[in-house]
Amino acid sequence: MRHVQIIVESHSEHLLRRFQRRIAEQKLDAKSTAFYFCQLTGDSSVLTELDVDLFGNIRNWPTDFFGDEFGEMAAITQAAANRQSRVADK
Repeated sequence: MRHVQIIVESHSEHLLRRFQRRIAEQKLDAKSTAFYFCQLTGDSSVLTELDVDLFGNIRNWPTDFFGDEFGEMAAITQAAANRQSRVADK
């Protein structure tokens, strides 16, 4: 076994979700990964380790970390329905 450590800094929701998926699929061991949320407080940054379970769920997800995912999906669906009705009316 190789003992390799990789540190990645990203704002990518897609990348984090893929790591969660791989943990759930048992292709990546949750115990061998560490995810951190960095938050600016005053003049310094505070790192909080995210608690990822064996199913890829983040137990201490920061509030509004990726915004309102459900709200975004609802807004997309509503906009698509509005656009469809306008196209159908022509």
